[in-house]
This record gives sequence, structure tokens and C-alpha cells, in this order.
Amino acid sequence: MTLAISVRRDLGTHHLEVDLEVADGERLVVIGPNGAGKTSLLRGVAGLDPIGSGRVAFGDEVWDDTTTGAHRPVEARRLGIVPQRDALLAHLTVLDNVAYGPRSRGLSRHAARRLAHDELERFGIAHLAAARPRSLSGGEAQRVAIARALIGEPSVLLLDEPTSALDLSAKAGVRALLATATTALARPALIVTHDAVDALTLGDRIAVLEEGRITQIGSGRELAAAPRTAYVAELLGINLIRGSLRGSVLTSGIFELTVGAHEVPSGEAIATVRPRSISLHRSRPEGSPRNVWRSRINSIDRTADRVRVRLVDPVEIVVELTSAGLDAIGVGEGDEVWASVKASEVVVTGG
Repeated sequence: MTLAISVRRDLGTHHLEVDLEVADGERLVVIGPNGAGKTSLLRGVAGLDPIGSGRVAFGDEVWDDTTTGAHRPVEARRLGIVPQRDALLAHLTVLDNVAYGPRSRGLSRHAARRLAHDELERFGIAHLAAARPRSLSGGEAQRVAIARALIGEPSVLLLDEPTSALDLSAKAGVRALLATATTALARPALIVTHDAVDALTLGDRIAVLEEGRITQIGSGRELAAAPRTAYVAELLGINLIRGSLRGSVLTSGIFELTVGAHEVPSGEAIATVRPRSISLHRSRPEGSPRNVWRSRINSIDRTADRVRVRLVDPVEIVVELTSAGLDAIGVGEGDEVWASVKASEVVVTGG
């Protein structure tokens, strides 16, 4: 069955206005910056907060409908919820944390604990059954929280920032567990996050939420191929330039960019360029690049194996290269450089 969401709610600085559908067996990731309304949306779907106006339904089950006054309490929605923090009850053992849901639905203590033990075994953490939450690592605690959410085959799974509190070594394992568990559940899963890796690895589709509104929705590949906003482009590590297209030239202010082959009509358009496709030079380069311009380095961000250089004037753009490559050019923050990119590396879509 499909989870259908239509929510309209004031959030103070902006208005939450979302229409989404999540199919059986689908993982829909809602991603956006802090304050975009992600957690408010999730809590509204769960019935923990009012939705303002609108409708939330799972198949024929109406959970909220502000036009009729219908409201199904959270405990009657058979949800599996993994909150962002404080997921486990500190005074209970791991086994009793997982058994809590079945117990609250009327199962005997013995039957609930037997069911919880089976769930812990399924996730490979039965050895933690007698432990208390305070003794668990972040990754272990999150696995227990997921086991608790999935016990009893919930109708819908809701996850709020499922890896945000984990270190890098634990994130990958929890992502793999979530992918396997949600596939086996074959129910709608709504996941909110601000982590691009979570979105790309867990999402069958990704809905981008900015200032309360969905600005783009599609697969990770679709979003990367044609990001519609600067946030999406930066999130996926892609440069986005909006401008006016005429033939093979996109003009953005005083900046002109020759684009690759396309069938986009003249008018407002968006060009995307991958940071690794751009080259930096100390002096004006010679050769074949169709796009060459003089710029200035605003900032340099070094990681273990790559360097991201942010250029400004006449357009803001990010270049990615190796540390050795940057050192060979011999430039630093504030220096002027020349940048170049082949027209074939510039993808244009309608704006």
C-alpha cells in the first residue's frame, strides 16, 4: 500500500508545504539543510505533531484528514520509528527495549521477549541482549533501535537522521543494515537526513526539501544529472550556473560559458560542471579548451586525498584536484589563477 502525504503547516520562519507518495517497498529519502522542515514533516506523518492542514493516509487507512477531522493516534498507526536521538530506554536491557513494542500491544512478557530475541538474532546482536544502553557503542545502539522499530512488521518505517550520531566506521554498517532490513520489510520507508551519502545509498528516490518546499525529486542519478538548485548542486558536489542560453553559449552576468551538445531551446537554462572537469593554471593555458577565464581563489579545503578550491569572480565555482596538482601550480588563497573546462564537460538543461 502507498503512504500518501499532503501537509501544510506554518513553521515560524517559513511554511511547510509538502505532497509526497511512498510506495510499498520504496525508500524515499527527504534531504535538506537544517531548519528546512524535515523532522516536522516526519513527526506530522507519525501523528506526534499536528499537520496543520492536509491529509495523511496509508492505503485505505486515513491517519489524518483536517477536512473531516479524522485522526488516528500514533499508537494505532503500527509505525516503526527510529528517532534522531534518545532512541533507547536507559532503564531497560537491550532485549526489553526491543520487546517494548510488542508488550505495549498486549503480547505477554514471555512472547514479546521471545520475539525480541529472534529480532536481535536476525540483526546479529543477540549477544547484547542483557546489556544496558549506556554500555553500547553508537553503532550498536542504532542497530538495537532499528531492531526495535522493525519488530512486528510495521506498516510504515520512519527514520530521522539514522546515521547522524555515528562515527564514520559505524555509518557504513548501519547503512547496509538499513538497506537490507527495509528491503526485507517491503513497506514504505520515509527517511529524513542532511547526509548526501545516506540519501544516495539508501534512497530509491530523493526528495529535496528547502525552506519547507520540495524543490526537486528523483533518483540520485537524476538529481546529479540535472540539479535544480544551488543546494542540490553543492550537496552532490556539482557546480551549477544559471543563465540565459543562446545556441551553444550560456551567459550568466558578465560570464560566458560554451556548453556541450544539447537540444535545449534558447532561454533560461542551467549548466552543470563537475569540479574534477575543471583545470587550474598559473598563466593562460594554450590548447583546445573552449572555456578559459581568469579568476581568484577564495578558499582552499584540503582532505586526505583531494583538494577543493573555491573560485570567485566572475562566477563562483568549485574545482577539485589533487594536493600535488595544486602544489605544482603554486597558488594559494587570494591568488589569481586561470581556469579552463572543455565544452563537452558542460551539461545544460532547461531552467
